[in-house]
Amino acid sequence: MAGRDKVRKSDFKVKARNFWGSISQKTTLLFLATAILSVFALIWMGLRLTQQDRALESQQLEERRETAADRVVTTLEQLLANEERKLANPEVIDFSPISEDFVKVFWDSEEI
Repeated sequence: MAGRDKVRKSDFKVKARNFWGSISQKTTLLFLATAILSVFALIWMGLRLTQQDRALESQQLEERRETAADRVVTTLEQLLANEERKLANPEVIDFSPISEDFVKVFWDSEEI
């Protein structure tokens, strides 16, 4: 029986080595697969973030342009309104001749 026990113990050791060796290889492969998947996910998310950042920057630039255009339009409207008010009141307008070749013309809706 002692011989049988030795055989069984040695069989167990060989089987244990194969078992742990295959688990070690599987674990290593699983770790590498997880690491590679993580790297690809990180790269993909980085690219997405870069695209979103560029889109946001373009949107903000467009909004700044629209805001600047709105300011210009508002300023021009105010200037035009001021000039229209000045033209509506003839007493405020200075009609003095700038030079001798200057001609003043006044008109009304019915006569010149």
